[in-house]
Amino acid sequence: MSFNRENIIWQSPDGTWNRGFFAVSWVDPSPDADPEWDVEYDYDDFEWLATGLGSEDAAWKSWKGANPGGYNLADQPQQVDRLEKIKARVLQRRTAR
Repeated sequence: MSFNRENIIWQSPDGTWNRGFFAVSWVDPSPDADPEWDVEYDYDDFEWLATGLGSEDAAWKSWKGANPGGYNLADQPQQVDRLEKIKARVLQRRTAR
């Protein structure tokens, strides 16, 4: 079974791989809302993040939840830079807890 969720895989400058699932906001509070599609994504935050992985395949396999329907691969330097900044904020938030 799949459950669509926007996520991205990228390689850090240090050669390790990462996978992040973007944070989700519900846009339809009604009982008839579709939790898979009635959402908006915050492309500046991850609600789930795996870091320091050895390969793109390891990043893909790091997620143990429902099949998200695929992933995007960031391979442009400006994309990677942006994702690294988001990753740093998420990791900082984790250590602050």
